Amino acid sequence: MIAKLQSFEEKGLIHSVEKESPFFIFNPDKTPEITFFMEKYIYEHKEEDEYADKLYKNMMLSIRLMGYFVANTSEGKLKGTDGEQYDVVWFTVHPKYIIEVTDQIYNNTDGILYHLTLRRNKEKILKNGFVPRNSKSYVDNYPDRVYLFTRMPPDNFQARVDEFATTRKKQYRKILEQARDDYNTGKNSKEKYNYIANHRYDYRDWIIVEVNIKDRCSYIPGDKVTQYRFFDDPKCARVFTYENIDPLCINIIGDVTMSTDTDDYEEFKPIK
Repeated sequence: MIAKLQSFEEKGLIHSVEKESPFFIFNPDKTPEITFFMEKYIYEHKEEDEYADKLYKNMMLSIRLMGYFVANTSEGKLKGTDGEQYDVVWFTVHPKYIIEVTDQIYNNTDGILYHLTLRRNKEKILKNGFVPRNSKSYVDNYPDRVYLFTRMPPDNFQARVDEFATTRKKQYRKILEQARDDYNTGKNSKEKYNYIANHRYDYRDWIIVEVNIKDRCSYIPGDKVTQYRFFDDPKCARVFTYENIDPLCINIIGDVTMSTDTDDYEEFKPIK
């Protein structure tokens, strides 16, 4: 993948193709990310240039055909050789299947994994288990997955909840603003707006879900057919699966609430 991307770098479409592993210091076996950047002007105006547009489409096709995907894009600034600041778009590329860690999870752990989700999802999870999906809640553009932690941190996931809730809060503000605008212009009913407004604080409250992948109701020791396949997450100390997780393996073991919050969304109260 790196060699292929470097061919687009040679053509001047992208720059600084690098292999990075954010967690290499802690675990040299972590899957490395591939990063590069593209000048923002070219990125935003590529459709106006037949050559750049063709190169970009060929690059994205190559990424997909080689089993990779663009996990994230973000804007930034870089200083050029002339000392000027330039606007760029950074790309982070991951392989779809990454490093499989199924054997490590089943052989080197007690089979207990953990998941964080909003409290409003509790009943649905207890009924249906986990279904892989990508809500795009954390910006990244992943294929449908279920993410799981391999251990309980000392703070019982408080730091993670604060991080996730902050991201959700920013995202939900956009939803609230759009819902309000749609109501004011007659595109939404009062009932639909009020439903969204009544859930404006959901981002604060989370649950800790314990997943027992060695539960005797669904797992037979030594039988790979009854195992879930797990893969390494390059971004942090998590694993993921592309499979549905049976509700028989699931137990709710705790609640965590966002530790601080100064914005109460008072401007988005339900309409009487």
